[in-house]
Amino acid sequence: MARPDLIRPPVVLYAAFSEVASGGSPAGVVVDASELDAETMQQIAAEVGAPATCFVTGFVDGI
Repeated sequence: MARPDLIRPPVVLYAAFSEVASGGSPAGVVVDASELDAETMQQIAAEVGAPATCFVTGFVDGI
């Protein structure tokens, strides 16, 4: 269940597959989504409105 009390992490928008900011395909990236549940991630992705939004939920060996 989405948690309305949870502070939303920042979303960074990138122009994927482009060498210039105004080209390519927009993609949203949430760098720290470790505390988000699936429903909250879906809500954030819908709010971002980009064709793709990725959520980093953890790191392996610092990567």
